[in-house]
Amino acid sequence: MDISKEELDILSQRPSIVYDHFLKSNLSRNNLSLTEVANLSEEFGQKVTVSYLSKLKNGKLPPPSYKITLILAKIFQRDPEIFLAASLADSDEYNRVELVNALRWAFPEDSEIQIKKRVEDTFLLRFLNIGKSETSLLLEKSISKKYEITGTNDKSEIREVPLLSKIFSKTNIYSNDFIKEWTYIKTSRKKLFYFIMNDDSMKTNRIFKNDRLLIDSEEEIQDGDIALINIDENEGIIRKIKKLTNESYIVYTDNPEVEPVVITKKEIKIRGKVIEILVSL
Repeated sequence: MDISKEELDILSQRPSIVYDHFLKSNLSRNNLSLTEVANLSEEFGQKVTVSYLSKLKNGKLPPPSYKITLILAKIFQRDPEIFLAASLADSDEYNRVELVNALRWAFPEDSEIQIKKRVEDTFLLRFLNIGKSETSLLLEKSISKKYEITGTNDKSEIREVPLLSKIFSKTNIYSNDFIKEWTYIKTSRKKLFYFIMNDDSMKTNRIFKNDRLLIDSEEEIQDGDIALINIDENEGIIRKIKKLTNESYIVYTDNPEVEPVVITKKEIKIRGKVIEILVSL
């Protein structure tokens, strides 16, 4: 994917800064004027005015609709995922159905699998530094982590991985009634499983109900990582986690609707770290 280090850095900023940067950068890169972009937009199916583009360029408007974003990506001959990631940067909300429909509209030749991959790659670009408390992107690490999971290193093997709908403190991950299906993945990691997100408590961390989360039960948990945990005998939940003392943790989300909880080491069972999100459509 053709994206510069400067663009990676700017993706961590607020939406207007991200989007005006991308617009200015690509106007310069393609040696196009706003008038030329406006004229080209009509050829791609939707007229975008010079006045509107000027306000976007100067950071006076929030990122445009997904359709306009995809039109701009086509005009500038960029991967659509890059522009979509910019439009979603530092935003707490997005319309998943609208995003998918816009991709179907822009790429009618794509299969549903290809559309789903475009959505996943968009969020990979935007949220790859998932285990950190800051929103800044570390794309190089993300991509290399994804390649490790999907099997680009020499030690990878095809492994059978379960998909769990629920998990309790006494649940045996690889042999229980909550396994909905088994899938295959090429990886060097030995203890992986998928978990279906059961609510929207992590929506501000871009994890929504029914998303599939890839969990590594052997990955070391650092402060600010997102993990699957059990508290006492309750059903497993996805939370950020931070060690307070040798005997206590705080579990929390970035969602103001969900209260953080301080618990003791005896009350918590950490089942694994979230290392990848598969967005549900």
